[in-house]
Amino acid sequence: MACEQRPFLASINERPYDDGPRLVYADWLEEHGDPRAELYRLQCMLAQENSDSLQNLHQRVRFLIRRYGRQWAAEDLRVAVAALQEGALAFDFHRGSIFWPIVVDPRRGFRGMIHAGHYDEVIDVTARRFPFSMQDVGCNQIALVRYFADFRDHTALIERMLQVGLRPVTIRGLLAFGARYPHVQRAVTICAIGSRVPLPRDLSGSASPVLYGSERIRVLSGSGYIRSDGLVRLAHERDTVRFAATPI
Repeated sequence: MACEQRPFLASINERPYDDGPRLVYADWLEEHGDPRAELYRLQCMLAQENSDSLQNLHQRVRFLIRRYGRQWAAEDLRVAVAALQEGALAFDFHRGSIFWPIVVDPRRGFRGMIHAGHYDEVIDVTARRFPFSMQDVGCNQIALVRYFADFRDHTALIERMLQVGLRPVTIRGLLAFGARYPHVQRAVTICAIGSRVPLPRDLSGSASPVLYGSERIRVLSGSGYIRSDGLVRLAHERDTVRFAATPI
C-alpha cells in the first residue's frame, strides 16, 4: 500500500457509512490509473439506486470483480495475493471494498440486538444457545467469504482465515450485520461459524446462526452449517484498521 493512500483510507474508516470519502478516493485511484476507481463509483451508485434498469452496471461490477477481485481482496487484507488460494475462496465487495463496517453495541442486550434486525422469523436463536460477552463492543469490519474448497472441519477453515487477519464472526457480529444491512440476506445466506452448537447424537457436526431470506421474508436461524459450494457466505471480521491520517 502506498503511503499516499493512507489518508484516504483513514477518512473512509472515520466515516464508514458516508460515500463521500470513497468517491474522493476513487478520484485519486483514477488519477493513478487504478481500475478499482470504477468499482468504488459503481457500487456506491448501486447502493443508492438498485433497480432492474441498472443490470448493465451490475454486469460491469461482476466483470471487474472476476478480473481483479483476488488482487483487491489481498490489498484490503494487506497480504500477498498468493495468500488467497486461487479457486478456493472469493470475497463479496461492498462499495468498493471487501469490508462491511458495523458497530456492535451490546448495551442493547441479546433481545435488543435481535429486535434491531426486524426479522420476520427467529428460529432456535437464544442467549442460552449462542451466548456472547456483553463486553464485546466496538467498530468492526465484516468480510463475506464464499468457499469452494472442501473443508472437512471448521478448524482448518478458521486457521486459514486467521493467517490473513480474519477471525470467524460470532452471533453478536451477525446480529449487528443483519440490523445494518437487512437487504443482503434477501440475496445470500450468511453464516457465523464463530458461534457453534453440537447437533443431536443422531446427526454429525455442529450448527451455527445464519441469516437468510428472499424478497418477501428475512429469517434469523440457529440451524446453519458450513458449505463449500460457494452459495453460503461465511462471515469473518477484523477490528477496524486505524491509519495515520497525515496531510495529503
